[in-house]
Amino acid sequence: MTPRVAKCHNGDEVIVYPEFHDALIGFAPLLPGDAIAAVYGDEKCIEILVRDNGMSREEAEEYFDFNVGNAYYGPGTPIFVSTVESVVGAMEAQGGVQ
Repeated sequence: MTPRVAKCHNGDEVIVYPEFHDALIGFAPLLPGDAIAAVYGDEKCIEILVRDNGMSREEAEEYFDFNVGNAYYGPGTPIFVSTVESVVGAMEAQGGVQ
């Protein structure tokens, strides 16, 4: 996974992971006044790693945590979030949502 710099809709430069295009949710600053950052769904990124790289679920989670989710590239580093759908899905799988 190699991040690249792309132009955002407003002309700002933003760091993106082309491999995770299907996991892209949108663009936002981490804090007011910060550089714009790409926002990705972490669960979808892990699913993409499994699908496209032949990793097991465990391997994909470890790879994501170590190489992607915790990487820092300076201002505009991508943001990875747990979406409502992924959290509710995990809770349902554990029998916690009625």
